[in-house]
Amino acid sequence: MPHRLFFLATILLILGSCSDRPDLSGAVSEDARRAGYPQLVNLSGLLPADQQNLDGIDLAAQLSGRVAALRARAARLQRTVVDPRSRRRMNAALARHNG
Repeated sequence: MPHRLFFLATILLILGSCSDRPDLSGAVSEDARRAGYPQLVNLSGLLPADQQNLDGIDLAAQLSGRVAALRARAARLQRTVVDPRSRRRMNAALARHNG
């Protein structure tokens, strides 16, 4: 069965590569082609001088909260999924059924 799927996928890729590229020249209007590049603006005047407090948000506290939440999540992910008591029960059941 996997060989058939591989063969089918190969045939579809070969047939797809034989098609012509679509003509995308009409996708951009003539006005857009003639338009110049936009002016680049220096961002130094747009950013606030105090990066620690944007609109009343304390970024350091917010970031340390996210760090703590990520560390707690990492600790939860490192725990065993099946506790030892349940593992013994499952192994005993497997031993009974595979007997």
